[in-house]
Amino acid sequence: MDGVFVLETNCFEVVCQVCGHIVYERVERTKTPLTVIHEGKALVIIYPATTQAARPTFGAMKGSGEILGDLIAPVAELWEVLE
Repeated sequence: MDGVFVLETNCFEVVCQVCGHIVYERVERTKTPLTVIHEGKALVIIYPATTQAARPTFGAMKGSGEILGDLIAPVAELWEVLE
């Protein structure tokens, strides 16, 4: 299996207890997911973390709204709350 990193559950437990950070650093460095298998079935797949681009705080919703009608003109019909 080229480009795939697979560990059996019993090996994964030992590796995590002794030097787990090395495994996670390898996943991050190679950008290759780590699949932990138990009795021949995939139990967990660990993917490398991805960074998201910073979103602006102000102006994030700019251009997403729509003005329907006149905002300044008086209301044509009275609302029950105003009566």
